[in-house]
Amino acid sequence: MKKGARIHMDRTIFFSIWLLLIIVVGIQWGKKGHSWVYSLVISLLLTPLVGLLIGVFLTPKKKRTNPKITTDKNKEINVEKSKTTSINKIPIVTQQNPDELKMIGEDTYIINPNSTFPLTLEGEKEFIYEFQKSIVESAGWGISYQTRMSLSYWLKGLIKCYELEEFINSMKLEFNTKLSEKKNNSAEWLNAKDELERKDIENYLRTEITNQLSVTPYINNFEHLLFIDNDNETRKYLSNLFLSLDSKCIYLLLKSYSSKSIIVKGDSKERKYWEELVAQDWAIKGKDISIEFIINHLKLRELQELVRDIDNVPTFRKRVEASEYFKNLTDAYERISSIIPLSSIFKIKEFPSSFPPIINIENQWKRARAEVELVVMTFNNSISEYANFNDSINEDKELHSSYTKIVGWKIYALDNCCPHCNKYLDKTFPIENPPLPPFHMGCRCSLTPIYKYEK
Repeated sequence: MKKGARIHMDRTIFFSIWLLLIIVVGIQWGKKGHSWVYSLVISLLLTPLVGLLIGVFLTPKKKRTNPKITTDKNKEINVEKSKTTSINKIPIVTQQNPDELKMIGEDTYIINPNSTFPLTLEGEKEFIYEFQKSIVESAGWGISYQTRMSLSYWLKGLIKCYELEEFINSMKLEFNTKLSEKKNNSAEWLNAKDELERKDIENYLRTEITNQLSVTPYINNFEHLLFIDNDNETRKYLSNLFLSLDSKCIYLLLKSYSSKSIIVKGDSKERKYWEELVAQDWAIKGKDISIEFIINHLKLRELQELVRDIDNVPTFRKRVEASEYFKNLTDAYERISSIIPLSSIFKIKEFPSSFPPIINIENQWKRARAEVELVVMTFNNSISEYANFNDSINEDKELHSSYTKIVGWKIYALDNCCPHCNKYLDKTFPIENPPLPPFHMGCRCSLTPIYKYEK
């Protein structure tokens, strides 16, 4: 019953009993010869007693219960059915704290334990706290920025996530099992002419199987977790880079290593990171870069225009011709600076010979980013789903005296929902105990209330 309707009923009962009391007292006092005024006065004096009796015996009591959150082995949070409010029977949920750390063992902590998907991290408390702090403080800047800010802790091997390792291992097992079955049942694979053809077929099968896994996290580079094995030795080199470089610098370092040169505009946000790479002796700029590399960023007609004041200049038909000509000019850099500031041209230096192959470094960088992105996304989604759930409850309480109320819950998912979560989509869940996403690492499902509108 709505609050307004219940109040109206209480008033009706009160005035009915009060009127009945006047009639009864009036009759009794009339028999004794008293006037009706006495009846009215006595009834008014008895009014507080009538209200008290109605409040005690007729008004429904609001039961308040202490919230209780239980955590099962899979770290999923369920609200007990018995712990509900008298308003619409919606569960009371305690307030989560993204900064909270709960110790459950030696160097083992749960971050934000009251969330819908708490994560178990292994490592020293100091590093776990800094990792958690970096995620929380950068929450408003997007998943990419959050990942970049917290990546160093991962590459240094200072932190491990129990749920992440378990998830990757289970997905790789499922992937390898399906890949083996596909190969054995593929006539194309069995009849392949050579290893090169089999490699092409396997790449196709990999993509096909990745899209058919029972659980698919909503991240851009999920395949990096399946196809790239963890290489601790290579990660040591990457972690050493973090001793002196920002993660954005390392990203530019690996991204631009194969490029001949990079032109960075003066107002670019990346410029300060390039300057840092130069300061740390990982890159060079301006006149330290050879003419051949700089010319690769200029068009032939631009190069031709730069030397139009010189007599008997040949027409450049190939870039190599322009390169050879400019190498012999004593003022080549000055001429190029007239159209491109030399201070905006940067180039990555060759890596030390002690470093692993660049492909190995890039692979470990990709895998580490995918790992952290998955952890950060799960952390963010558990916070947002928890908050949305509480907001829906509070909104329902505010609107309860109006024309709407929550009568159940449904799960909303994106178009590319994985099979694991797809089973929830066609179901309607009761008010008392709805499932709270995320349901797995990288899950993007959300709980949405079902409203009933009454006139």
